[in-house]
Amino acid sequence: MTTQQKITAIQAIITNHHDNVAAMSAANVGQGLEALVIEAMNTAFKDDLAVIFAANSSRPAQNVRRKRQA
Repeated sequence: MTTQQKITAIQAIITNHHDNVAAMSAANVGQGLEALVIEAMNTAFKDDLAVIFAANSSRPAQNVRRKRQA
């Protein structure tokens, strides 16, 4: 995944999270359910970002460092 692809994916994740927060606010759910929904949304948000940050960057072979042989 290139840096630009990661940036685009992160922006999409953030936009989706903001949309979810707005939808939940508009739904006017009860306080107990709201806390549960917020926790679930935050967990999903962190998990989505973790996938992006865990993805290896694609880079030209000459930039890849190799372990030194002893």
